[in-house]
Formats: sequence, C-alpha cells, structure tokens
Amino acid sequence: MSSTPQSDNSSQAASPPIITKKDKIAAVADEIISHDKNVGKSLIEVLKRIAASDRSRGHWTCKKYLQDDYRLLIADSGHVGISDTYIPNLMYPGDIVVHTVVDMLRTGHYIQVLQMTDVKDLAVEHVKVTKVGIIDVAANVEDPLSVSAYSIPTHNVIGKVVKVITAFSQEWENDFYEFKHRSWLLKALKKIWTFTRTPATPTRGR
Repeated sequence: MSSTPQSDNSSQAASPPIITKKDKIAAVADEIISHDKNVGKSLIEVLKRIAASDRSRGHWTCKKYLQDDYRLLIADSGHVGISDTYIPNLMYPGDIVVHTVVDMLRTGHYIQVLQMTDVKDLAVEHVKVTKVGIIDVAANVEDPLSVSAYSIPTHNVIGKVVKVITAFSQEWENDFYEFKHRSWLLKALKKIWTFTRTPATPTRGR
C-alpha cells in the first residue's frame, strides 16, 4: 500500500508581501495622521526637517503639489490663476488674478487661503482682511460670499491679491495668449462660464 506523499509546507507557504517605497511613504503618512489631529502642523515640521538637508527639493515639491492638485501656477514670488467664481468687488469668472507673497497685510486686502471644508477636505478661497492679527494669527477675515467672519493662521495664507485683469479685456488678451497651455485654459474657461453664469451672478459690462 503506497502512502500519500506529504505536502511540502515550505512550498505551500505564501510568499511575503513585497513592500515598495510607496507603501513605506503611505505608512509614514498614516502614522502622522494617527499621532496628531492637526496634520497641517505636523507636515510643516516634516518640511522644516527636509529643508534642513534639501531645501530646494522641499520647495519644488510644495509648488508641484499646489500646481497639480489645485491648478495654481506657482512662481517664486507669487502666482497667477484664472478665477473660477464671482466674488463681489473683486473678480468675475475668467479674470486673471495675480497674487504676491504676503509681506504686510492691511485691512481691506484680499488674500487667498487654504481652508478645511465641512467634509474635511482642503479648499482654496479668497477672503477679505477685516483686522490684522498678531503672533500666529495672520488676520481676522470675512468671506465675501457668505459674510461669515473668522481668523486665519499665518501658515494658511497662500498669497495676497495685487491685481485682477478683467476677462476678455485687451490686457487680458495679451496676457492670456502668453500661457503655454492655452488649449487647457480655453476648455477651463468654457466650463467656468457655463457653470457659473447664473441669474444670481451679476454681469459685468464689457
């Protein structure tokens, strides 16, 4: 009577999972989130440590993130963007908005800020400075659309609005066609005007 050969447990054992560099980075991100509810401050500390040994790479990464995820065209001394909303006394959809780095804020300035939404997602918004803050608070601000008031910490401020170029004006035409990705911008503008031209949105005289 022949015996049934015993199975080789070692060959049947599952191979250990391959841990990639992306997995390791994801694990670090999960650890940061689990240790600190205020992830923003933790990430700032991480960036400071990276900057100590490789400042240029940290700078480049932040610019790349804002450009890819928020469609912000970041330059070394500020950034330029296409407005996708109507904000009273400031901009209409399609306007070119020029921002500079924040050096000194004054009452009445419009600034661009990162805000946490109700669904715990980051959003980029424009708000009006109502009072200049002190220490770690950049300013008390007001949302031009909802008229709600709140304070903004310094590290949430992306830039200060220094110029708005009216859409389809001569200056706009001259500047707009200097953009390399005109086809993308034209599609974005068409989408913006399609979804934001509502009866509640005032029409600017052209």
